[in-house]
Amino acid sequence: MITNKTLNVTLFILILFLCRLFLGIQINFSHEDYTQVYLIGLENAFSGHWSYWGPDVVWSKTRLPGAMLGLLVGIPLRLTDNQYTPIILSNLISCAGLILLSFYAKRRFPALSLYFLLALFLLSPFMLFNGVVLLNTSYLIFSGALLFVVVAELFLYRNDLLWNVGYYFLALGFSLLFTFQLHLSWVMFLPFVLVLFYLEWARNPKLWWKPLSFFILGCTIASLTLFPTIFTYGSVLLTGSEDNIHVNIQRLSRIFDLFIRYAGVATFDTNQKLNFIELFAAKSWMNGAMVWIIKVFSLFQFIGFCISFYYFKKNDAFRKTALLFFLTMVMALGLYLIGNKHLEMRTYIILYPIPIWLALYAYTYLMDYRHFKSIVYVMLAMVFVTSFGIALANFNDTYSFNSVESKIDKAIQDKDPDAFAIRRKTLMDQYQ
Repeated sequence: MITNKTLNVTLFILILFLCRLFLGIQINFSHEDYTQVYLIGLENAFSGHWSYWGPDVVWSKTRLPGAMLGLLVGIPLRLTDNQYTPIILSNLISCAGLILLSFYAKRRFPALSLYFLLALFLLSPFMLFNGVVLLNTSYLIFSGALLFVVVAELFLYRNDLLWNVGYYFLALGFSLLFTFQLHLSWVMFLPFVLVLFYLEWARNPKLWWKPLSFFILGCTIASLTLFPTIFTYGSVLLTGSEDNIHVNIQRLSRIFDLFIRYAGVATFDTNQKLNFIELFAAKSWMNGAMVWIIKVFSLFQFIGFCISFYYFKKNDAFRKTALLFFLTMVMALGLYLIGNKHLEMRTYIILYPIPIWLALYAYTYLMDYRHFKSIVYVMLAMVFVTSFGIALANFNDTYSFNSVESKIDKAIQDKDPDAFAIRRKTLMDQYQ
């Protein structure tokens, strides 16, 4: 039987989803990468060829193997001939990850309101601006959520599991190979995989084969879109990958910058230099004031978290979460030192739930203060209004779907992806 509470929660989620979708439609084409992702879908839908390769790796002029991205963008186009269906699906997938985390957080932090958790995960700027657009990293909101739930269950709360251990390793294998076809951040799965397998082996060495079997099954399911590339181009999968590595020890000086960006995922930080936010702020002084109020609050929010960590009673799960935050930041720093990409938190997007989870301990402590709770709720409402205002300010403007609507429609009608744009040249072109 459907209760009033279920209906209210569903309606609340639907409102937030529609707001996110409206925002994504208005700000999607703010960079060439967004155009290329949409083009991958058009090629999958209308070129008549299997999508052996996924998104571009610009630094090495290569592409990631597998058809996952091509199918995620292309199938909606093929089934509907509607230009908006790929971004609707991508928003459904990213929202699914955030909703999963919200309900899971409610289970582990019962003192926090489900409505608050849903609003926090679906409206916080990092998850909002990286999750509403049609980009390969937006799908990682989902795989990052799966990874975190697995890590949380098998590391933070191992003595109080919600489900069978096998299901976690199934999800771990699936999310690894899902991410492998979408973004280079898949390498960050490897330490988690090794440690989690070791912990299970240490618990029961005789049953080592059970988690491994589920893990392989999960990998196999996600690899169904990868196998054609392996069978056809297996000898060239790693072509040019060495160009993604460029050791630069001087980058160590930016460790504090990385820490602020990583911890800032849990705040209402809007300091990202995004053109559509600047366009919104320039419309009126009131718009600019709203953006700055959120920025200032994010600073006090961070300070409040740090202070609360000193005062509230620490339990074992909190200590493990803090350790997880520290170790993953060290891993992110290591990858930054040997990578050739500029420092951007989106590079480490699969780690986004960890700083938020750490912040939930602070929220549990601070929500006992009536004024803090009121202020946070007001700020969430302001983030909602501001994001809706950003969508309105960019409505049918430079970065919206409307700006390229005629090109997309022609590409769909003529079944000709080149009518929309031209794919970037990569080393993989010589093998097709």
